[in-house]
Amino acid sequence: MSENKIFFIINAKSGVSYHPAVEGRIVTACSQLKIGCELQFTQHRGHATELATAALAAGYQRIVAVGGDGTVNETARALVGSNAALGILPKGSGNGLARHLGISMNFKKALQQLLQSQTVAMDTLRINDQVSINVSGVGFDGHVAAQFGKNGKRGFWSYLRIVVREYMRFQPFSFAMKPAHPAQPQPIFMLNFANASQFGNGARIAPEASVRDGWMDVVALPKLSLGHALRLLGQSWLRKHDSRLAPHQHVRAATVELPTPMAYHIDGEPYPPAKNFYVELLPQSLHVLIPRGVAQV
Repeated sequence: MSENKIFFIINAKSGVSYHPAVEGRIVTACSQLKIGCELQFTQHRGHATELATAALAAGYQRIVAVGGDGTVNETARALVGSNAALGILPKGSGNGLARHLGISMNFKKALQQLLQSQTVAMDTLRINDQVSINVSGVGFDGHVAAQFGKNGKRGFWSYLRIVVREYMRFQPFSFAMKPAHPAQPQPIFMLNFANASQFGNGARIAPEASVRDGWMDVVALPKLSLGHALRLLGQSWLRKHDSRLAPHQHVRAATVELPTPMAYHIDGEPYPPAKNFYVELLPQSLHVLIPRGVAQV
């Protein structure tokens, strides 16, 4: 009975602001297309997974995350391996996966895309038994993720202030990876596991990554001078990277060992420091709704 209905999971705390008009727009747009909808709001970390699990049990075949990458990740956890499709209405700070999939950052347009979407199967990652669908990392970006939002402020400029403040403080670290990575044995600043191409806001850590190619990109970044860092950032917005500045490798699975526990994040959400990581790619394990006409993701 839920085949022609969509279940929306809304995180009203995502991004820098939330407007109640979002709910009305969803209901109105669904009503115009004679699509039933149910809206539920997250109350705490992990709640989106609980709501998605309940929606799946109720027979919903389209379950939509309205929020940022963290909300999208939590929703996807319940859907990996199922026949239900994940939809995304981006309302977060970076919206990395939504941007990679060609979803508009304009809410009205994104809603139109969603209600006229196509379904594709995409890869996911599993990192120490946790699901990752976009980009995860160990080191500096994990450290920044742990700091982000502690003062209650979200958004791009808040994130950028933390990056600038912490850049000189954070010390490079060594790592051992199997299969061997091109960056070994030099100290690095961060190690990223990329299923999709970008953190968010157009900052691409793996410009050529695809969520449907059966490979993950493991990218190692040393601590760069300001000039080299700006050069790499500029290249990322142009969808390319100098492999000398950001050595990367395509793998389907990898083990990583660190000398001491290190901060890390999964799709932007911080996790307690760890020193051992097992990462594997799960091919075509998640159905996702993307805009019609998008050929390659």
